[in-house]
Amino acid sequence: MLTIKIISTLASDTEQILSAFKFFPFTDNVVFELHCLDFEKELTSQAKYLQLINHPSTQELFEQEFTQGDTVFFNRLSTFLSFSKTKQQLSPTLFVHPDIAILEIPDPLHIPAELIGKHNQYCMLQGDLLLTTIPKDMDVRLYEDINLFHKQKQADDVLVTSNHNLVLTLVSIDKANWLISHPELNAHNLALELWDDAFSHIFYLLSHAQKQITDDSYDSSKPLDLADIRRSHNEDKHAYSFFANHYDEYMAHVDYDLWVKRIIGWHKQYTVAPLQSILEVACGTANVSNRLVLQGYHVDASDLSAEMLHVADQKPLKPNLYQASLTDPIPGNNYDLILCMFDSVNYLTRGTHFIKMLEQAYNALAVNGLFIFDISTRFNSEENFADICNLSHHKEGYLVHQAWYDPIKKSQNSSLTSFKKDFIAYSQQYELHQQRVYLCSDLISLILKSNFKLKAIHSSESKLNFYPRHIYGLDDKYSRLFFILKKEAI
Repeated sequence: MLTIKIISTLASDTEQILSAFKFFPFTDNVVFELHCLDFEKELTSQAKYLQLINHPSTQELFEQEFTQGDTVFFNRLSTFLSFSKTKQQLSPTLFVHPDIAILEIPDPLHIPAELIGKHNQYCMLQGDLLLTTIPKDMDVRLYEDINLFHKQKQADDVLVTSNHNLVLTLVSIDKANWLISHPELNAHNLALELWDDAFSHIFYLLSHAQKQITDDSYDSSKPLDLADIRRSHNEDKHAYSFFANHYDEYMAHVDYDLWVKRIIGWHKQYTVAPLQSILEVACGTANVSNRLVLQGYHVDASDLSAEMLHVADQKPLKPNLYQASLTDPIPGNNYDLILCMFDSVNYLTRGTHFIKMLEQAYNALAVNGLFIFDISTRFNSEENFADICNLSHHKEGYLVHQAWYDPIKKSQNSSLTSFKKDFIAYSQQYELHQQRVYLCSDLISLILKSNFKLKAIHSSESKLNFYPRHIYGLDDKYSRLFFILKKEAI
């Protein structure tokens, strides 16, 4: 069994780390051990994958030994420093950013030449105290100051320094894009002293570590390659969904109460079954589900994004939340109604994925239950999202939304770039969302091949049921279409 160990010396940090595990995609071959100081919390559904191990003192917490195969995380940089002093082994810390890499050396006599790959070049600033202690035969490129280094450095250059304040200042700028590790111990650092709300940061780092150690090609004993580190993390960046924190503000124009009214009205119109149990898939921050809970229904809700679920979980009124994709098996059954709103279906870019979603929904519905979903149409892409760029200001910075439509591939693309104020500069994060623009006729064909009975197609502008007599031209007339499917008795 592969093990990821986390060391936390503060109760507030332990609480943050545990919150990141609430919607975590555990795998069966990895177990997490959270070592902390006198923190009592009962673990239920997570207990199979997460072990909470209390220690009565910091000394005992630091006395544990790590095996070669362990992957270790420290909650803070200061925790690692205290740990190193206890072990009498002051190991270096590597800070990697897409544009710069820094190796902080706490012990001037301990500059490991074998730590990084052969293509990496050590660099130093002329005023650094390390210059007086490094070996004379060590190949070091000198720079007058940090600005000159930043302008002239190569991609694989590593700035070596003993100046902790300089490192903290640089890392405080664009902190979301820094990766911090202690390579000699196969350890990483969450550096929670840099964060106020660290949910996404913790979730991303731990899920990336889990993915990395379960990769058969991963070898922790090999020298580090900065290009590989950057490429690996860049490929996983889609998991870092900063947009969740802006989603409710971005969707403030939506009349959720009207949507709920229509959904309940359609249920009464197209089935005689009572409405008690509801599931919303791809729920986002659960604004529809919240209103259904308020009306007294039993509501479960799922989403692929742990960040969206985290935001939903902070609300005072919420459904039962869990993490799942649209094509995952649905753990519950006998639902009277399953919902998939706000063109989430468009994120299923393959017809096979759409069919899989239908199968899961059908299996989870009670007889006479309804599955209601909506799509964004070709008209919506051509009229509203063919080529736009919007800049919005929020309390923490700026959000740039760009959208473009590819009519050949029937692809709707949206990019989100966040500029968030970090210390004395702005931290930049980027997300790309890709959707398939389905034609109404394509969806009808796929639905008719399923076990569902297609009962109706509605638009948000009309009460008319377009199916089956008025489906011609819907793709080019309405921005949004609602499909109502029924599970009928066999």
